[in-house]
Amino acid sequence: SSTALRELALRHLFTIPPTVVVLTPSGGRHLWLTGPPDHVVPNSAGRLAPGIDVRGAGGYLVGPGSRTRHGAYTVAPGTSHLPPAPCPPALLRLLLPA
Repeated sequence: SSTALRELALRHLFTIPPTVVVLTPSGGRHLWLTGPPDHVVPNSAGRLAPGIDVRGAGGYLVGPGSRTRHGAYTVAPGTSHLPPAPCPPALLRLLLPA
């Protein structure tokens, strides 16, 4: 959730950079961030914080324009011109296995 991510950012002293955001038919938000090629970020659901799922190695993203029976995935207004931003180092440390 957006609130959980904001709280995580405040607690761990990082900011989410401007990046492309994909809106899901169910009201979710997918923030697209890149990681360094020498780190393997695992997939997780709720491990980082409640309501935050991570798609990394072996995971997949549903791109804007895709449709499911629930509706279409769309790019959030004002983010379509942005490339996926590099993951902030403090957030990357939280995503990597101990």
